[in-house]
Amino acid sequence: MRDIGTYSSLCEIKASNVDLNRTRNVAFLIHRLKFLFGKLASVNMKGLTHHEKLAFWINTYNSCMLNAYLEHGIPESPEMVVALMQKATIEVGGRLLNAITIEHFILRLPYHLMFTCTKAAKNDEMKVRSIFGLEWSEPLVTFALSCGSWSSPAVRVYTASHVDNELEAAKRDYLQAAVGITKTKKLIIPKLLDWYLLDFAKDLESLLDWVCLQLPIELRKEAVECLERKGRQPLSQLVQMMPYDFSFRLLLHQ
Repeated sequence: MRDIGTYSSLCEIKASNVDLNRTRNVAFLIHRLKFLFGKLASVNMKGLTHHEKLAFWINTYNSCMLNAYLEHGIPESPEMVVALMQKATIEVGGRLLNAITIEHFILRLPYHLMFTCTKAAKNDEMKVRSIFGLEWSEPLVTFALSCGSWSSPAVRVYTASHVDNELEAAKRDYLQAAVGITKTKKLIIPKLLDWYLLDFAKDLESLLDWVCLQLPIELRKEAVECLERKGRQPLSQLVQMMPYDFSFRLLLHQ
């Protein structure tokens, strides 16, 4: 992830900046956070529009993950990050939810779960989706949800009235920072796009075409030049998949 474009001017928090033994210095703010979380326990989600629910659940997911870091500390391995996502819980409307449920059963229903969910998923998770789930999934949440890893998108506050534009900006900023060109003229693609490829395209080739359309003009031109060799070289020789970096870093819009 490169610190260019919007990502170069955000507030950056690394593990070296965090001392969880000094939380008493911000005890009032933590108490305030707990108070606000407590109010969500009795919130009534009925009657909210798609955009209101979309902004609400993105903000809730990111807040839930940030709170989990305060409560459980910084994970030291990918497995610990996944475990933290399960520990990152919040009560909304009388139901206790974790970050994984919010992402995969409320904000999106991954394409592979469409065929396995009803039998393999827990009944309570499917019930959560029937109560809280979006009317239609929004692929751009890929660029809005942060688990606090180096390869995660930046965190910002989303608003119901502007969530579409805010997600477009989040997508643009993330791709500008995460997509690049190697010295050997390979197109660098973040692993996050590989994981959710079918949310954006039918295969790798069409994903690359989609990515090029999202890039700033100069970077787009370089990316297109890389891919123009498709007829002469295998696609695998034109693309470098950047591994997902699970080490801790938060980028915050101020």
